[in-house]
Amino acid sequence: MDWLRRFIDGSYMPHGHCLAWQPDLLFMHVGSDILIALAYFSIPATLTILALKRPDLNFNRFFILFSLFIFGCGTSHVIGTINIWNGYYYIEGMVKALTAAVSVLTAFAVWPMVPKLLNVPSFEALEKANNELKQEVAKRKAAEQALSEMNKSLEAKVKRRTKDLEQSNKALKEFVHVASHDLKAPLRGINNYAQFLQEDFAENIPDEGKEYLAGIKDLAARMGRLLQSLLDYARVDSNTRDLQPANLKEIMQRAAKRFHGEPHVTITLPETSGEIYCHPIQLTAVFANIFDNAIKYNDKEEKKIDVDAELVDGFWHIN
Repeated sequence: MDWLRRFIDGSYMPHGHCLAWQPDLLFMHVGSDILIALAYFSIPATLTILALKRPDLNFNRFFILFSLFIFGCGTSHVIGTINIWNGYYYIEGMVKALTAAVSVLTAFAVWPMVPKLLNVPSFEALEKANNELKQEVAKRKAAEQALSEMNKSLEAKVKRRTKDLEQSNKALKEFVHVASHDLKAPLRGINNYAQFLQEDFAENIPDEGKEYLAGIKDLAARMGRLLQSLLDYARVDSNTRDLQPANLKEIMQRAAKRFHGEPHVTITLPETSGEIYCHPIQLTAVFANIFDNAIKYNDKEEKKIDVDAELVDGFWHIN
């Protein structure tokens, strides 16, 4: 245990003898060592708080080594102050040796940290980047505001033009309805007069005249179908999108009814039918157009149209 007694032996000559116990020298050395020690002890505390508050800095190992180094320096100044009046030089030497070891490790740890520290942006660079980001955000907000105003303007234009289009469509449908309705009366008169000529003056009309009368009646009937199509169009509500239940055979009968009285035209509809979901007016117009094309492009004298309907897997197949 001799080494331990020697280690804690304070009987060596105090350092104050070297200063001749002069008060001014004692005050200067002791006061300076105390202030240095307090400053050194505060630095590790500050680094510890920084490491705890900012774990994203990734310098914790460096902070620990640097804190130990600074703490050792402060301790050596405390021991130096004590040794002004005592001779604990073994303890002071051990503290200095530990501080030296930690300082060497800290020195080796600092060099690899230099590239990382150099890559850390300066305050001026961060401030410049922040200002540029603020300007970019301001520009984007201005662009978004302009885009929003443009969208509002476009929406207003679309609404205005949609309203104008609806009014135009309404006026057009009213015109078509009135025009078609007013044209039907003189057309019926033309057809009736042609019928009267055929019935009452058949003996006095030559064959060529009879062909002309038949042509007049055929054209009158075709014109009547066109006017009926216009009326159907005028009745269609373009804003209605819901399907309605309807009887398929009744729809085909309404379409075929337009061709009653057509000479040499026979339309045979299927006996079986069922309920479907559709736009009845539009589907009636579709069948009427099909029948009209079948008559128009049939060069036979007797024009026969046979319609067949078959329910397959829940869908009606019409031929």
